[in-house]
Amino acid sequence: MARIPPELAHIVVDFAFVPRPYRIHSLGSTVVSLAASHDARNLAVIDHLLTVHHLHTKQISIVPSSNNSTACEWSRDGVLATAIRDPQYSQGGCVFVWTPNNPRVILRTKAPVLQLRWSPNGAALAMVTESGYEVWGFTPPSQQWRRRACAFVGATACDWDAEGRLWLVVDGELFVDGRRACEYRLGVLAWGRPGELAGVLFPIPETTICARWSRDCRFLAIATGEGHFVVFTRGGNRIIDRARVGATCVEWLGSRRVAVGYVDGDVYVWPVDRRAVPSSQKKRPRAILAALSFAG
Repeated sequence: MARIPPELAHIVVDFAFVPRPYRIHSLGSTVVSLAASHDARNLAVIDHLLTVHHLHTKQISIVPSSNNSTACEWSRDGVLATAIRDPQYSQGGCVFVWTPNNPRVILRTKAPVLQLRWSPNGAALAMVTESGYEVWGFTPPSQQWRRRACAFVGATACDWDAEGRLWLVVDGELFVDGRRACEYRLGVLAWGRPGELAGVLFPIPETTICARWSRDCRFLAIATGEGHFVVFTRGGNRIIDRARVGATCVEWLGSRRVAVGYVDGDVYVWPVDRRAVPSSQKKRPRAILAALSFAG
């Protein structure tokens, strides 16, 4: 049996964990939106149309009539809402809900939709459009969706908190239920733990276009307008850092896998691990992840 020479016995070799992504989608058109179901079993991908990847069976469903899709979002009970540009009205859009055998239009918007967000109870949809934002609610007696609010302002992001309040970024300022919430100027919203909202406070001189917390709120993934893909810990350390790789959007599949869409039409899934700190990144500035806290 070979023995380690005494002079080498004190040497400790650190084999760093290197994440190895794997590809799950490739159709050649820029990926504009990703949305994972809450059980992380299905991933909706929008490039030139909408496909749903059933990750547990490795099957793919192509959603009928999904050309010109612009945004998608899963509700907590597994309903997929998809926004498309209305082919009958070039300045507007429409939203439909999809089940395998019954895609149906539920509402028509005044402008094409850029972002969709279900309320926690699934009874309302908030959306950012090319001309502002709209909020729609479901009325049980009539079984119809009705517009509750509509404003032609410079909205860039929206989301609901756990209490069902709607938060909006309008011209860089943060509003909750129509009231200005703080002095910070934001570009995206990414809810972490209840009552905490992460803004774009990272030492990256680029525009953040997508930010998502992992389900356990331990990691934050972002994509920038320059194609940069980064994953941070809550402490602000970068554990994955890929500069200018053509990333366009990110979405978590649970808490240890993050899906990344790219400009060339690929979607890769990256495993995430605290050991994955690249040696070249250890001395770089940490992100400021002191989340904005809103109590009550």
